[in-house]
Amino acid sequence: MRDILRELIKITDPNPQPTPDLAKCSKCGWKGSVEKCYKGEDGDWESGYFEIDLCSVCEDGGCIDDYDMSEQRGKEWEEWDKNNKIENRK
Repeated sequence: MRDILRELIKITDPNPQPTPDLAKCSKCGWKGSVEKCYKGEDGDWESGYFEIDLCSVCEDGGCIDDYDMSEQRGKEWEEWDKNNKIENRK
């Protein structure tokens, strides 16, 4: 069900905000693309569950707790921010 909701959000938001594409594990020091991280789930039944990134090097999933944007993604975000400021919306 969550996958369906994520896909619906992508469909309904024609111009989504660019997200960080680089991650770092504070346990082993691995740095790399968020796409190379394993996906996991965290949360509880009261607060709900959400997707988390897990280190692809650490056997126990490590601790991905630092995200950043590549130079290209940073440029995409700056362009997105310029075009999506509240004063620019009509």
